[in-house]
Amino acid sequence: MQITIEIPDTIAYEIQEQWQDLPRKVLESLSIEDYKAGILSREQI
Repeated sequence: MQITIEIPDTIAYEIQEQWQDLPRKVLESLSIEDYKAGILSREQI
């Protein structure tokens, strides 16, 4: 599945300076939140 998120360029540049690999960081953050919510198991992460 592919998901597209629109972020203003100014915000995206600032975030990418901190995170380097923005798509990976977004995926990791989503996975962690879903784990906390009980949507994903430890094995799925």
